[in-house]
This record gives sequence, structure tokens and C-alpha cells, in this order.
Amino acid sequence: MVVFGAKGESLHPKRVGYEAMSRSALSTLERGGLGGCAEANTFILHRADNGGVEGQNLEETLSDVGASVERDASLPPSLDAYDSIWVVMAYEPLTVSEQEQLAAYVRNGGSLYLTGERPCCEALNASITTVINSGHRRGRVTAGGFGDIYGSFTPNFHAAGSIAVSPQRLVDFHPDAPGGMAGLGGVTGRNVFISNGSRAVAGVWDESDMATGRGRLVVLMDIDWLKGSSRSQYAINVYEFLNR
Repeated sequence: MVVFGAKGESLHPKRVGYEAMSRSALSTLERGGLGGCAEANTFILHRADNGGVEGQNLEETLSDVGASVERDASLPPSLDAYDSIWVVMAYEPLTVSEQEQLAAYVRNGGSLYLTGERPCCEALNASITTVINSGHRRGRVTAGGFGDIYGSFTPNFHAAGSIAVSPQRLVDFHPDAPGGMAGLGGVTGRNVFISNGSRAVAGVWDESDMATGRGRLVVLMDIDWLKGSSRSQYAINVYEFLNR
């Protein structure tokens, strides 16, 4: 039985640290402030989380910057109409059909955000690992299987597509018990988005990393970062990267 709630017995309280984007700063990015990507068609695949709050918060944040957002617990039959797809879930894996549909979407030039997790959710991690490795050409990546990752988490300012500096320079990231990733190269390599200095907890790939020369992908190994108002800075940079 799947329980929608806390991520597990070892879950520890949220740490406070990274700056919430001020309303005045956010207003400079609202409707039109992100250039051509401001009104991108966005679909959020959202289920098996903590009572729905993460998907709702993401929808509100992206709508605030002008995105046209749809959110549902199932993928539509065709993804062709969407500029980016966001998978926001934790306690169950992507189905085989969903894995195949999302992998084809990226291979055909789509932009995809995937959520991974801590040891609570290794079935999810296995399913997103399949999607990740179906599209890029940088060697096998593993999402999950490394226990809870602790420490101070910082963005990599050398990451692909300037994701950590555009449209704003990101500050330290404070997830809640993230999982880890391997196979992305060193923590200052282009495919590492966020790490604790020794283990990546987020990855990023642009067209130059993909086997078809098309598509973009971001993976973040935590769902709870979407709970608070401080989600804005990271959500906006990921959105801008995916829709550039």
C-alpha cells in the first residue's frame, strides 16, 4: 500500500537557508520577462506525492511567469503540443508505457524534468534511470541507490546551458533528504547541476549531450524542494533552461 505523506522514518526537518526570490524580483520575470519562453506550453505529470502540494506549487510558480500549464495524474496520448514536461512524483515509478513515451519525447526534441528521490522511492529512481539513459550519449547514469545524501548543496555554475546562472545566479540549495546520482563525471562537470561537493543530487543535459542532437533534460533527486516559497528561483531557472 502506498502512503502519501512523509518520505520515511529518517526524514529530517527542513533546513532554512537559501534565499526566497522577492516578489519584486519575481515580477521582473513575469509574463514576457523570460523572452520567448514565457508562454511555453507546459505539462505536469503529478501523482503519488505528499498530498498534492508540490504539483500545485509548481503550477502556480510557472503560471506566475506566464507559462500555459496543464496538470494531471496521467500523460496525454500525445506530447507533441508541449514545450516541456515536468514529472513530479515520489512514491511510485513511471510505468513502462510512460517511460517509453517520455524517452521518445526527448529523443524527438522535447524538454523534460524528472523527479528522483531518496531510498524511500527506489522504484521511481529505477524508472527515471531508464528514461535518462535512453537519450543522452555521455555514458550510463544511475539515479538513486546511494542512500540519503547529506551536506551543503550548491549549484554548479559550469553546468550545461547556464542553468545555474540564467536568468538569475542561484544560491545554495536545501533539499529534504535527497537521493544521489552517479555517472555524470566530476561534480564540476557540465552534467552536474547540484551537488554536496562529492555526490551529485541533480543533473542537466542539453542538445549537445543527446544522442540525437535534440532535447533537454533536468533531473533533481528530491520532491520536497517544491513545498516552500523559496522554490521560485530554482523552478524559474529550470523552466527557462527547458524552454530556451
